[in-house]
Amino acid sequence: MINLKQPEKLQLRHELRNFDWHCYGLGIRDIDYTISIVRNVQKDRELLVRQRWDKEREENPELADDIMDDVSYYTWVENQYFWAFCLWRMQAIFEGIITKSILPDMKRMLGLRSKIKAVRDAGYTVESSIENDLVEWAELRNALSHCPPEQHRPVSLKEEDLLECRDLLVNTLYIWKEEGAKVRN
Repeated sequence: MINLKQPEKLQLRHELRNFDWHCYGLGIRDIDYTISIVRNVQKDRELLVRQRWDKEREENPELADDIMDDVSYYTWVENQYFWAFCLWRMQAIFEGIITKSILPDMKRMLGLRSKIKAVRDAGYTVESSIENDLVEWAELRNALSHCPPEQHRPVSLKEEDLLECRDLLVNTLYIWKEEGAKVRN
């Protein structure tokens, strides 16, 4: 139930206001770790659904399929949101690596396009086809962030989509990592 009463003035905790929460620094490994998190959560959820299905078949053999069809569908819907989280986090890691590792001395840059321009201006290679692909993924992430889908109609992101995005981000970062020594000298 929605509480329509205005809450007392709340303040964000100090620990959450401090954005310097990096210990080791963002790295390419964080992108793969994000995919691993989503895979593990989905695998565990699918196991729970299978266990519940077995229990329903035992306790309600005539209704089990009808009951579990709905449970399976809503589990699928919820799992789609995990892939949206995955895209959001991978893009954030990519942009974080740009601002914290590749161009740490640059002033604050808003948006991926400005970051890519700064990377190019610093002497790194950014092919226009790669830039277009990076921007397309960022625009999808932005759409999911600022105009999210309805509750039971998620964007149908698949693991293959996220692996494609991962490859684009990781390959781009490896190219820039190799170019880094030349650019800094």
